[in-house]
Amino acid sequence: MKRCQNLKVQYIVCLSQIRYAVKEYACTAIDVIARRLRLAFLNVQAAQEALPAIVDILAEELKWSNDVKKVWCLCWFCNNLQGIS
Repeated sequence: MKRCQNLKVQYIVCLSQIRYAVKEYACTAIDVIARRLRLAFLNVQAAQEALPAIVDILAEELKWSNDVKKVWCLCWFCNNLQGIS
């Protein structure tokens, strides 16, 4: 049995969970962080720390450009400034 690679955040998040979420039609970083992993509700700071790695995986799986990756990081940051997570 292979050991899964984890993101280095307070909560254990396997990288394979993110890839699986994409196969289940998760198309946005918010979908993965909030709905699939529930990390945004458990710990916003941990979600912010995990965001770049999650966006990188989504970009790889969904063939996003660097511009799209930057937009998702910026959207998350702006939503958190407004208290929306």
